[in-house]
Formats: sequence, structure tokens, C-alpha cells
Amino acid sequence: MCLLLTIAPMNKQSKTLARKLTQVKFRPWLDKWNLVADDPWQEAIEKALADCSTCAVIIGPNGVAPWQQEEMRAAIAQRVEARIGTFRVIPVLPPGASRKIAASLLPS
Repeated sequence: MCLLLTIAPMNKQSKTLARKLTQVKFRPWLDKWNLVADDPWQEAIEKALADCSTCAVIIGPNGVAPWQQEEMRAAIAQRVEARIGTFRVIPVLPPGASRKIAASLLPS
């Protein structure tokens, strides 16, 4: 499963990516598809992160939102703990995203 972390302005691109991943037999986890109103969403995202092997962080034109930043840090921490390369964090730069902003978000 691949967890997609996104921000509201990137919803259209996120859904397009999720559909394309589905077509090639990936199981994307996208909040818009998996969260139920009034359910505890933090727990659902934590479970998805624990269950997935990849986390794609979709970076918008202005970077990431504060909560997305926290989710991304949790994903990177999980990657470090895995140590053997079984968990991947992949930045996704759709059209309009800044490579400079993306580079500043990732650990050196």
C-alpha cells in the first residue's frame, strides 16, 4: 500500500495520481477516499502509515501545510527506524511545485 500525503490545493493532482497507481495494481491510501467524517482521522492516518510500504508526499507550489509536515516527519522517522530499506518516502513534485522548496523539506 502507498500512503499519499497531500494538501487541499493539490487534491486534483492527488486523485489523478491515486487513480494511476490503482491502474498499475498499487493500493493507494488517500485521505479523501479512506477517511470517514467524524471518525478519528489521526488514528486512521497512523494506521495507514504503519500498514504501508511507501509514503508519497505531494508537494504543492508553496511547500507543505503544517499538518502535512508532521505526517511527513513521522514517515521519515519510520523510514529511519526500518533501516533496511523496506519503507520508502518519496517526494512528488507535480507541475508548479518548487524543487527548491522540496529540497528544503527533506533531511540532508
